[in-house]
Amino acid sequence: PKAAPALVKGQPTTPKKKFVDADDPGAFSNNLAGALTGAVDGDVIYIKHGNNARVAFPPVTLRPGISVTLKPFDATYQPILVLDKAFRDKDSFLFKVQSGTLQIEQMEILLDPVQAGHESQSVVHLGETGHCVFKNCIFSLRASVPVQLNVVTVVDLAQMMKMDAPPPVPARVEFHECFVRGKGDLVALRGCRSLQVEMKNSLVALDGSLLDRK
Repeated sequence: PKAAPALVKGQPTTPKKKFVDADDPGAFSNNLAGALTGAVDGDVIYIKHGNNARVAFPPVTLRPGISVTLKPFDATYQPILVLDKAFRDKDSFLFKVQSGTLQIEQMEILLDPVQAGHESQSVVHLGETGHCVFKNCIFSLRASVPVQLNVVTVVDLAQMMKMDAPPPVPARVEFHECFVRGKGDLVALRGCRSLQVEMKNSLVALDGSLLDRK
């Protein structure tokens, strides 16, 4: 009989469905940060929250160049993604996407800093070729302390490693059937760079700007 093919070192891991279950330590991970840290290209991560719909996690940086999707476990679950209050960086975020794609579907995302120490807080810090897609999401921006809130902050390339050539595609963010409400800006653009923003069938009710250049 033929021998089984040997695994090649560095061979990409097969993407698959993964589950985050707050009440089941035997699941792939009982925390979202761990699931995203171990994600590979093409993974779909399903979130099953506990009695409290809020899913708190520390800031997560997506592995460069991969595509990951976040979804509720099923229609009976409605996760609310929030930043763990223990993290108080002055310029904080829930997700950082330097390159690759993060897609989030059918979730509420809440920015709600309650303690001083933040200068700004964003759902996403988007890098030079990052791509974010939001589908059927609700964004709630509120704060009891003075802080700048942004759904997406496009980071200043001057603060990053310089490239010999411009990126092949600009950063991109898409909103499909979303509702954005509260105090803050939809997109904060830092520095001078290209950015594509697409909105379809979405409602924005903010006291700030759709696009604010810093």
